[in-house]
Amino acid sequence: MDPFRSALSGKAPVPPACLDLPDRFPPHPTRIASCIRDDAEEEHAGFGSPFRAIFRAHAMGAIQFGTDGWRAVIAEDFTFANLARVAQAPADHWRAAPPEGVRADRAVVGYDRRFQSVQFAARVAEVLAGNGFRVTLTDRPTPTPSVSFEVKRQKAVGGVMLTASHNPAAFNGFKLKAWYGGSAEPSMCKAVEALLGRHPVRSPPLTA
Repeated sequence: MDPFRSALSGKAPVPPACLDLPDRFPPHPTRIASCIRDDAEEEHAGFGSPFRAIFRAHAMGAIQFGTDGWRAVIAEDFTFANLARVAQAPADHWRAAPPEGVRADRAVVGYDRRFQSVQFAARVAEVLAGNGFRVTLTDRPTPTPSVSFEVKRQKAVGGVMLTASHNPAAFNGFKLKAWYGGSAEPSMCKAVEALLGRHPVRSPPLTA
């Protein structure tokens, strides 16, 4: 059975009004709590006020890209809130400068067997869909080369693999794949990192 399927979709320039997740991705309590916590943090910090930029800079301060992406300890820096902000950055990058010869509205998301990787992957897919991408989300844990292969096969603009590779089990990671299927080059990672926190996260509302 093909582990890939187009589970999420959106049409630019208007984000979809809702997003129907597959049955295996019901709204997870942790994800819902994260969304509620995000709203509370933003209200408490006075987003929309002069404190917005200060709070955003603090929130993004712990996020630094390394080799082809970002890795951090789960529930410390690797949270649903930070992950959504990280996912927004490549969405902005891909929309602003899609390479020639690719399907600029296609992206691929996969995940490994680490703790909550399936929920993290669903959140990334939601954000990409909210930015108008048609997202192919794997329906099971998959090796990183499979995501690379699918990016190339679909001529997608890029992909994301939720894995921390060789890092200890406490870590998870966001590995960025370029349009050619391989790891994003340092110049692309820097360009994406520079977009962190530039724009608010766009994602459809969760549905039951």
